[in-house]
This record gives sequence, C-alpha cells and structure tokens, in this order.
Amino acid sequence: MAWPAPSPGTSLEAEGDLRPREMTVQHRIRLTGLLGSALIRTVLPCVCLANHREVAMRRLASLAATVLLAGACGGAATPSPTPVTTATPTQAPTATPQLKYTFVADLKPSNEVPPIANAEASCAGKGTFVLNTTKDATGKITAATADFEITVSACPANTNLTLFHIHKAAAGANGGPVVTGKGDAANPIALATGATASPITRTGITVDPAVATEIIAGPAGYYLNIHSQTNGGGVLRGQLGAG
Repeated sequence: MAWPAPSPGTSLEAEGDLRPREMTVQHRIRLTGLLGSALIRTVLPCVCLANHREVAMRRLASLAATVLLAGACGGAATPSPTPVTTATPTQAPTATPQLKYTFVADLKPSNEVPPIANAEASCAGKGTFVLNTTKDATGKITAATADFEITVSACPANTNLTLFHIHKAAAGANGGPVVTGKGDAANPIALATGATASPITRTGITVDPAVATEIIAGPAGYYLNIHSQTNGGGVLRGQLGAG
C-alpha cells in the first residue's frame, strides 16, 4: 500500500505521516555536508574502539578456551628431573703383608774359609732356608720360625754330617751361628753313598724376631754352613740369596 504524497510546504507531521522512511542518497550527502568532520571525529573513533574491544574480547576468549583445554588434558607434560647419581669412590684394597720369605744357597767346599782341600772337597749341595713371620699392625716382625731343606751329593762314601747353621758374615769371612738347624753333633747324618737319599729337613725352628728382620733386610750378609766329622768348621757353605 502506497502512502499519499505530502502537500507541498506542509510538514510531514502536519500531514500525519509519521512512518519511517529510507534515507535517500541526496539526504545522505546533505547530512554528511552538515555533520562532516564532526561525524568523522566522533563516530569513527567509537567504531575503532569498538573494533579493538571486540578483537581483545575474542583473544581473551581464545586464551580462556586454551587454558580450559589444557586443564582438561592434564596440562603440558613437565619433564621429570634426571636423578643425579654420585659415584661412590672405590677404596683401594688393603695390601696383604708378606709373611713368608724364602732364601737359597749354593753349597760348595770352596766357599769355606779357608777352602776345603781334603777328600770332602768333592762334595756339593743345595740349601733352602725359609722364614715364616708374624707381624703387628705396623709391619714389625713380632715372631718368626725357620725351615731348612738340604741336599748333598758327590761326597766320599760314609761322610758324616754333624751340624748345620745360619751364620752371620759376608762372603770370605767367618761368623758365628744365629739360627741352628741341627745342633746335635753326637747324632750325625751318615751318607752311605756320599749323597742324601732324600732332602734333609728341619721345620718350625724358633728365630729371634730381630735376627729374622736383619736376614730379610740383607740376606747376602748371612750364609748356610754344613759341618762334617772330618771338617768340623764346615765342609759346605753358601751365602743366602732370594729364593
């Protein structure tokens, strides 16, 4: 239904025409001419502010949604700290102290002072002397025992061995006995064939700790000496050396 055209020169309100009307292009141009820069300064900032607020609200809503989603999923996985392992220092094993000392002697009549010049000069022998020690916490010898093992060969038949000792003296000199292996001259060891059928042994002979300490420290200053009935001062001799 079309509205009747208003009378010229009469206001719309007077005509009773209060309907809403669409603004024509001409009206818009006229309105812009009237408002002009005021409209731009007033309306445009409001529009921009509204746009900024809208963008900010959208970003805030997006951030809130992200936080809620992360919370629902348990949050971002936080790596567990790697445990620090401290290496335990390895203690060096305690050294086991040496308690047994073995010495050997090459027994010859020519080693005697003076050298043997009679029939028993043909004799030969080997000797082993062992010190078994006990030590305290500082390594000092507090007790000691000795073992002897002797073999003899190439002597005249029916040679009788009477004694054997460890003497203290360097090669070329005579010294007194400090450890006795056989001290009963009245009970000689007979060599029917001029040789021992098996090694002559003596074990567990008590040795003074001080003497044991000195022998261990300088075995070359000691010698093994074997005595016979024919050569009472000694028929076979040899300086001690490390076994």
